[in-house]
Amino acid sequence: MNNEEVKQALANGKPVIYYVPLVGDVRYDKVSAVIYRIINGELAVTAELEDRKGRLTATVRIDRLRFENKEDKENDTEICNPNGV
Repeated sequence: MNNEEVKQALANGKPVIYYVPLVGDVRYDKVSAVIYRIINGELAVTAELEDRKGRLTATVRIDRLRFENKEDKENDTEICNPNGV
């Protein structure tokens, strides 16, 4: 995702997919925050993701984030924290 797409994901509250190297795609319930930081003089944008139960959050790079699509649903992409533990 880019900056505009992650803001759209925050506003619409729909599920997103985060690519984790060596693990694959992980589904999160929604983007709960967009975080802007200055790192080494440059703007860095990250997203905070929330699981289905609202108990787990992860702060991630937005370039590895995408909207959930029809193929993800058909392929039963892994759901982050399905037991809410």
